[in-house]
Amino acid sequence: MSSRTSPNHALQRTGSAVTAPAADHRHLSARHAGAAPAPPVAELGVVSRFFASSAMNLLRLLSVTAFSLLTLTSAHAGSLTAGDRKQFDPIAAGISAATEVTLFEGLPHQMFDRDSLATELKTKQTVQLHGYPFYKRPLPLSAEDAAALRRLLTNKASFETFGGEKACGGFHPDYSIAWAQGGQTFRVLICFGCHEFKMFGAGHELRTDSDDTAMKKIEAILRKYHAQRPKPRNG
Repeated sequence: MSSRTSPNHALQRTGSAVTAPAADHRHLSARHAGAAPAPPVAELGVVSRFFASSAMNLLRLLSVTAFSLLTLTSAHAGSLTAGDRKQFDPIAAGISAATEVTLFEGLPHQMFDRDSLATELKTKQTVQLHGYPFYKRPLPLSAEDAAALRRLLTNKASFETFGGEKACGGFHPDYSIAWAQGGQTFRVLICFGCHEFKMFGAGHELRTDSDDTAMKKIEAILRKYHAQRPKPRNG
């Protein structure tokens, strides 16, 4: 009687000894040892490249985050840089010495109230000041409020170094305050939305962020002079 054997377990005869094929020995040895077969070298390469790429991306993300935090911290350090002071000091000196003050009210916002802005430009008398539209008729400013605004807008503590564009639809001057003296005009444009100032005078120009406390005081004074601009749709 002949015995049948599967192809995978065919016996090999060497001399008088009967042995299993070498491949079966390796398979049995790994199975008895409880170890899984080693993955191919190609798979190891793919895994290594994946972890290396992930680590590099994480490092880039951490670097960008650290740089962003450093930039924000330095941009809002609460004081003007030396370069800012070279522009600010002559303007502040001119405002302090000036005797005449004029307040202009800004038109509706160029992004959030476009339709209203277009209507106002067509139907109202306006004037352009440093590229921004204002109602032509100036508003009477009380002596008390004029003095308070002069103090706030000549105090360097009210200003911070400009930290970049804000997500507020762009600089929009709510008011312009101008001081005149000896044929020179010193002007400050004030944006409540961005909490920013633009200052001009004596050949100098400066854009800054505002100190929050100072801006709240300025806004509290000027809100009383809202006389010509239509109420915004969202306000």
